[in-house]
Amino acid sequence: MEANLQQLSLSDEEDEGLAVVPVADAPSFRYENCLVGMFLTFNRINFKSMREVFADIWHPLGGVEITELEAKRYLFRFFAGVDLERVLRGTPWLYNNHLLLLHALVEGEDPLQVPLSFVDEWVQVHDLKTGFYTQTIAINLENFVGSFLDYDTTYCSSNEKDSYMRIRVQVDVRNPLKRRKKLVTPTGEAFYARFAYERFMVFCFFCGRLGHTDSFCGLLLHKKKEELQPLWGPELRAVRRRNLCPTSSWLRVETPFVQATLSPNNQGPSLGPQLLPSQSFLNSFLGTSSTTDGREKAVGQMETDQNHLGPNGLGEDDPMQHSVEGKKR
Repeated sequence: MEANLQQLSLSDEEDEGLAVVPVADAPSFRYENCLVGMFLTFNRINFKSMREVFADIWHPLGGVEITELEAKRYLFRFFAGVDLERVLRGTPWLYNNHLLLLHALVEGEDPLQVPLSFVDEWVQVHDLKTGFYTQTIAINLENFVGSFLDYDTTYCSSNEKDSYMRIRVQVDVRNPLKRRKKLVTPTGEAFYARFAYERFMVFCFFCGRLGHTDSFCGLLLHKKKEELQPLWGPELRAVRRRNLCPTSSWLRVETPFVQATLSPNNQGPSLGPQLLPSQSFLNSFLGTSSTTDGREKAVGQMETDQNHLGPNGLGEDDPMQHSVEGKKR
């Protein structure tokens, strides 16, 4: 028995080579139209809720498949290239104010190893002087904030206080946010251009970095909170002006009952004469304004006679008046 065990050896069998022919049509996962992402936060993300929210927001034409990976990373697989391009153009994306860092995968990249440190953002540049809303200034400021992508001057007007320029930059989230930049005019006058970020919501007032607030800053490990001076503040969050759009001339606002005035015979509340939407539109188109007696006065000296208006506020010869009556018959 012992002699047989001494003669037993597997070395020869282990050293023999085994010829393996790979199968050409073996299925393999391709990262075409795929994004890998990670939320810039220490908090836990509700994966099911996040998946439903982004699917509803993006509403991709070809659909999207969202998979949870390791190390708090997620894989977003689109089935149409147009959906992936639209999502990348709309960056940055937020979930519960947490910033989503995205990277478009290419063949050969490992979704768990690619760096996720950059995000595209629109930054508002305030307090610029007249003559500084140019492409050269935009490129110089963008390269100071991050990497130049695009710029927009549609919010510029003759009033410097209400004007600002928008620049789109690629920001490195590992660096503190830029607050302002000193500019010098050709005459030697110096002033500061102030930055405001449109989608960055969570950042630290002590270190200026994204992804955490001042209550969770790493500087608190070395100093007390009372000893630290906040150099960043909420003014870095841009305020979107929603009152720039004029009120529609077709919208009729109901007058509150408490603002109603009594009629001359004191028989009940009278809300006073109101213009029809069509009359308001014609007034704004013709440059006329309504008076309290129901007459329309032009912006200049020209007046419009309304003595021949029908009961519906239309002229007697107006085809709209006859068409309505014809339908009633």
